[in-house]
Amino acid sequence: AAHLTEYAILGVLVMQAFAPGVKRDRRMLGVAALVLMLVPTIDETIQVCVPGRNGQVADVLVDCTGVLIGCLVRAAFTGIRARLARAPENLKK
Repeated sequence: AAHLTEYAILGVLVMQAFAPGVKRDRRMLGVAALVLMLVPTIDETIQVCVPGRNGQVADVLVDCTGVLIGCLVRAAFTGIRARLARAPENLKK
């Protein structure tokens, strides 16, 4: 659970850094997710080289799942914020 949460938070933060606005979110979601999936892969690869540690594919999958959850949560909140910002325009019609 710790790794999932850690990487979900990282996903939210990197999505905010890559796409602070609303318009580019769909494209940047994929870019940020791909970049972020390299982080746990590299982390586990480094652990293989450290005595007493071992890299596990399951850890990479959990970490990548956290990344995707974080990216999707951030994209959802951004979409909701955009709809709420447009709500007054819809009421005028």
